[in-house]
Amino acid sequence: MANETGDRQPDDPQPGEEALSHDEQVDSNEQPFLDHIIELRARILRGLLAVAVLFLPFYFFANELWSFVAEPLMAHLPEGGQMIATEPASPFFAPFKLAIVTAIFAGIPFLLHQLWAFVSPGLYLHEKKFAWPLLISSVRSALLRFTGREISMALATVCAL
Repeated sequence: MANETGDRQPDDPQPGEEALSHDEQVDSNEQPFLDHIIELRARILRGLLAVAVLFLPFYFFANELWSFVAEPLMAHLPEGGQMIATEPASPFFAPFKLAIVTAIFAGIPFLLHQLWAFVSPGLYLHEKKFAWPLLISSVRSALLRFTGREISMALATVCAL
């Protein structure tokens, strides 16, 4: 911190010194391999528990979710047409799988937080600065991919009928 004259005090951190002390903390806080595995197991279990908790209400509304997802296809079927099950367990497993995927999708923020909480203690400060650009570019590419998939599915559905 500077005094009234603008001079730096001797105990003030120099620019870049904060990063150095953080990096020294990362280097000095090494853990045995087994501790990392135990922490990873705990974070995976938390993520699975979060997905399971989210799965329960989605499974309760699985038929409504299925109707919502199938509605665009049903609109393009001929009059009196209906979807059929091609396997004996399909009427049960299709809404079940949809509920699981929806629970995972809804739990992504928590799952990403658990991933970051596991990885970030071992990163240097200059490595942590890449996190936001990486996250933003990943979300952007996922949105572009899903948008392209929806457009191509809409075109394929229209062309097929």
